[in-house]
Amino acid sequence: MPKSEPDTPPLLKELSESLKEPLKLIEKLTNMGVFVKNTTLPKSYKHSLPKIIVLDETSQETSVLKELVGLNLPTNFVFPIVIQFKTDSTATSKKIQYEFRYKDVQTEKKVITDESCLKNDISQYLDLIPEGERSDAVEVILTVLEPNVCNLGIIYLPKLRKQDDEDEDKKQIHHFEGYVHQYTIDGHGLFLNVLSTSTNIEATLSRKLLSRLDHQGICTITVYTQLGLCTDYMISQITSKKMSIVTPFGYYFVKDDETEKDEEMAKNQSKLLSRVDQQFIGFVPISKNLVLSMLAMFFSPYSQIIQSIDSDLEESAIEIQKYQQKFKSVSDASEEISEVVNLAIVSLIKLFELQEYREYEHIHDMHVGAEMACRYRTFKYTMKNLKHDKGKRFLLAEIDLLQSRNWPMPATFVSSTIGQALLEERFKYASGVIDRFVLDIVHYVEKVVVKVLLDHSKAHEQLHPFFKQIARMSVQDLKENFKKELKRLVELEKKFIYTSNESFDIKLCESMDVKLVLPAEGKADGKKFLNIVPLGDNIRVEHLENYLPNVVQQAFELKKMMNIYWDFVVDRVVDNFALNLQACISDMLGVGIKRMKNVHLKKFVELPATTPAMSFNELMLKNRISDLKKAKEDVKKWQYEIEFLI
Repeated sequence: MPKSEPDTPPLLKELSESLKEPLKLIEKLTNMGVFVKNTTLPKSYKHSLPKIIVLDETSQETSVLKELVGLNLPTNFVFPIVIQFKTDSTATSKKIQYEFRYKDVQTEKKVITDESCLKNDISQYLDLIPEGERSDAVEVILTVLEPNVCNLGIIYLPKLRKQDDEDEDKKQIHHFEGYVHQYTIDGHGLFLNVLSTSTNIEATLSRKLLSRLDHQGICTITVYTQLGLCTDYMISQITSKKMSIVTPFGYYFVKDDETEKDEEMAKNQSKLLSRVDQQFIGFVPISKNLVLSMLAMFFSPYSQIIQSIDSDLEESAIEIQKYQQKFKSVSDASEEISEVVNLAIVSLIKLFELQEYREYEHIHDMHVGAEMACRYRTFKYTMKNLKHDKGKRFLLAEIDLLQSRNWPMPATFVSSTIGQALLEERFKYASGVIDRFVLDIVHYVEKVVVKVLLDHSKAHEQLHPFFKQIARMSVQDLKENFKKELKRLVELEKKFIYTSNESFDIKLCESMDVKLVLPAEGKADGKKFLNIVPLGDNIRVEHLENYLPNVVQQAFELKKMMNIYWDFVVDRVVDNFALNLQACISDMLGVGIKRMKNVHLKKFVELPATTPAMSFNELMLKNRISDLKKAKEDVKKWQYEIEFLI
């Protein structure tokens, strides 16, 4: 790691340089997923090292946090600021990304290089929010990117303000306790308690809050500022034996340069510091002990780190067995295959027939009802939009039919063969859409069947090719049966034109208002266009001048009737397609998959001893087990060293 610059803030320097080895171990275990915990926070907020939670109860304008990490943040805010330091080896200087969140609304991430403008930006956002809601629903998220910074999470809470009303103090303590639990896992964190020497430590709100969050005082570091305000009584209280050994890390003190300007305050500060060991004065000792306490918490025997590694080792040992179990032939695995197929069929029945998704609650692609309904809606929409006869000149198909059948046409649409001819033409044009729909929905069914079979055979990776083959062949049978049913349904629709429907008559009456009036004049190039609702816009019609007006009008009426009828045809076809597909799926689940299993049990004489995927997964698990054992040894070493350091 490059050497830190002289002006690197002390806490970041301590993290980056002094403790590279344990931090590298922590990062390795984190990347391996050993510390996965359930939390409502976004994944980006999860850290293996404890977060530092800043509780400030001073009246000064400058913050201790600024000196520790080099961030000049506002000190008079009334909402939490979440700070995440991240390593960015490509950065040449510090960059800050920040988001402003209010309830469920958040701004886009904004990148800045100078945090001094944060105060103005935050003020602009706050002006838009009612004052009473600012402390409850507002938060600022900062991500600081620097080239030489180890990952660090800080929760910078608003300053506690002691009130005259005891009930208000209790309310404020309860409010801040909610903050801590919101941004940590079970309130687990390292508390940096900043106090003024002018206050009675036992009466402070932060101490009352910490008595609830850290009642043993082992996760709290106290920093005293404004030393010039200290009275003789407070000097005695702070330096007494009772107050100096509350935590393994003691109390820390920060000199105030402004104090030197006042003789009395300078005298008080000197008197206090004369009774304090130098190792407890200044930001460097504070930084060293912050990092030390973070590591002590992380490597503590109570942190469950060894238990987490042992649990991971046990799971990995079980996982690797499924790659080591080998079947010489399918006959050796017939019992396992039958068990998997039976369990998979039960799950598939729940998905396709009962629409129960508890097994796949969070995998939306497996919610079969919604997925297939979406595909049917798209299919229906596409089919209905074929009625404009794209690629053909307007009304020519109808005119050709009329003339070929010795116009004028019979009195009704149903009694003529013209309706059947036009319907035949529509289905011919729609054949490509139907074929694509069949491919799409059958592919989806196959995807679901394959996933369910493989999910139930996770312990038998060697059998996965066999189960994939069963799924493909079972769905192929379903596809052939489905296509036969579709062909039968389409032929039935083309053979009989059924308009004895009240809705059809209503639509036909409504279409009487739609008239065809050819424009008298066209564009300079002679082209003429019409907008005809609902047939379309910019329809070219100049070619119709070559036909008798009564032929054109009759063809137009014929097109309107065909368009209305086509909508009813599509509705029937899609509904019947859905019913027939469900019947084909039920047949596949009832006998199809088992039949294919029995057929392929006879065909698959030998099974491959392993597959490239199995070999790779087995190698990865062996490497993981080796890494976990080495990490366990390193953790024990650090637990031993930390025990003597504290």
